[in-house]
Amino acid sequence: MYEAFSELIGNHPELRLLIAQIEAEPQSPRWHFELGSAAGELGYWQLAGECYTSVTKIAPRIDVGFFNLGIALFELKRFDQARNAYEQALELNPECGTLINLGTVFASMENWPRAIELFAQVLKMPTCTAADARLALGNRGRALVATADWDEAIENYRQANKMFPEDEGILVNQAHCHRQLHQYSSAINCLVRAIQIRPNQPEILRQIGELNFMRGRISESLLCLDRVFEMERPSFVAQSMWLNILTHYPRVSTERLFDEATRWGLNLSESLSKHGFTGPSESLSERDPSLVARANDQTQPAIRPVRVGILASSEPSLATYPAGIAPWLSSLISHCDSSKIAWTVYLDESSRRNSLPENSADHPYIKNTSILNDEALASLIRDDKLDILIDTIGHGRNNRLHVFARRSAPIQIAWREFLGTSGLSEMDYVLADSLLLPPDLEPFFIEKIYRLENCAFCFKPPAYPSEPSQFQGLSESQSYRCGCLCLPETLNDNLIETWSEVLSSVVDSELIFIGPTYVDATLQNDIRDWFARCGIESHRIQFQTTNSVDLIHDEVSQLDVTLDSFPVHSMHGAVYSLSRGVPVVSKLEERMAGRSVHSILHALRRGDWIAHNRAGYIENVIRLANRREEMRQTRKQLRADLLASPMCDMTGFANQFQDAMMDLFSKSLTSINDGAP
Repeated sequence: MYEAFSELIGNHPELRLLIAQIEAEPQSPRWHFELGSAAGELGYWQLAGECYTSVTKIAPRIDVGFFNLGIALFELKRFDQARNAYEQALELNPECGTLINLGTVFASMENWPRAIELFAQVLKMPTCTAADARLALGNRGRALVATADWDEAIENYRQANKMFPEDEGILVNQAHCHRQLHQYSSAINCLVRAIQIRPNQPEILRQIGELNFMRGRISESLLCLDRVFEMERPSFVAQSMWLNILTHYPRVSTERLFDEATRWGLNLSESLSKHGFTGPSESLSERDPSLVARANDQTQPAIRPVRVGILASSEPSLATYPAGIAPWLSSLISHCDSSKIAWTVYLDESSRRNSLPENSADHPYIKNTSILNDEALASLIRDDKLDILIDTIGHGRNNRLHVFARRSAPIQIAWREFLGTSGLSEMDYVLADSLLLPPDLEPFFIEKIYRLENCAFCFKPPAYPSEPSQFQGLSESQSYRCGCLCLPETLNDNLIETWSEVLSSVVDSELIFIGPTYVDATLQNDIRDWFARCGIESHRIQFQTTNSVDLIHDEVSQLDVTLDSFPVHSMHGAVYSLSRGVPVVSKLEERMAGRSVHSILHALRRGDWIAHNRAGYIENVIRLANRREEMRQTRKQLRADLLASPMCDMTGFANQFQDAMMDLFSKSLTSINDGAP
């Protein structure tokens, strides 16, 4: 009966004994079942499946045969057949374990609604034990997270917490869901309760520190990380977060940021090397020997496109685009010449962990990397044999700098979001422009600087309606509306004091914080209290926290001026405002993270909106307030200026960008030919 497995069975005495029993009693389901159990314990799921199939044929009214057949088929990833087996088991005996396993099958097939329904049914079963409930609630929570149904997931974990109040993992999961909804205070409360159950958990403390940072409490976040560092040798993830937070801290010098980053990079590289994770990536010549001939004769036509990979996150800096690949990146790729650049996007899709973004069907070059750890991602990138790998996250949340420390590509470049040195000697270049990174900042970068001619960024502003009514002057009866589109983490004492002086100096003015990251009621109260200490009445501080991009458009359209943050600029907030014809006042900083809006406004020939000190910042806002009707009437022109600037010339930028990639590729080939290391 099991002749196909005779060699395998012959190697295991216990299996041979069970075969002898089957030969003696071929119609006894017991021996087939025990052979299946023994095979399953050894990991021989094909044999186990055959055994349980025999059980179901001999004893079709016994549910355990179908149940165990479902287990074997699931292990073989034959999900449709596993589903059928479990459904037959349920018909014979509606039992909690079978419902849970069937739900798990549907989850593996990404049929989340059916999986969620089945896990909920378990909780209603009269035979549901505490163990069943714990498993069902845990699986249901994971399924709800997979569908980004955060509200329902929170309720699920609340129910689980009531049933299992001593399980800190439930509270950690609930905190994750609150965080996705920007409910930072609720998330922190969950984590504090979790750490009360199991004290001295560095990972939970790290998360509390990160959440405090995300709601603008930088000092508290640094204190949390200090405690983490006291408890154990700090993880490189915690140290990277520390660097990101320090970048936002006004009192930290550029020199210290450089020292901290390079120390971090050196420690990481040494640690990976010690564990055998590093080793130089293959050179371009080793990957493609024919390239050496091209290096010897640059008059030859391109043998193939330059292979460029880019690491990106779907988590937006503002709620200005849906999850998935950012419009600017999609536009850049579509404007590049595919005969010159072959793109691969490694996207950490943040909201749905097991699926590509909805628009990925239109972008076959996207690879979802959210379920890959750093080592697996580095291996994937090496297998893709890239020439150039670009990082857009830096030391930001969920960064992938470990992938670069593993030297995953011959040429590695830092660009865009984290405007500072990576600290990694394995990072070869920083992509910038002369305004974003002037020569006097070069000593504070471990990377070489590669400057693009016009600007280091290009944007694809949302396609707003262009009817004149969209750009008419606002009502004269309205107050003077200042806007903030930065993230809460950019807030600090110096900034709040400056904005308070603005509000005190401009009669009948108010400040509106726009975006879903301000939805937390505790955060709103904290910000109002912050201003109250500077003498600003609470009614003058407003919040518009919609998730709707269209409604955000409308809110921004009603602003008179956008106040940029410092020492870290809100690059996305500035472009978003300018694309609606709203002027932006900014303050130039020494560090690169405080120069991005400087670069944007210069491209618009609006250098007069850039201040070099706090007094100049306040004066600029007052000056614009005194010209409010003039500015309201020129909104349409400001948007037109932005669209006509290099910042929105995606065709020109794409040409410049791909020329830069080809130049770096060519320089690498030349170094091969010259024998350079």
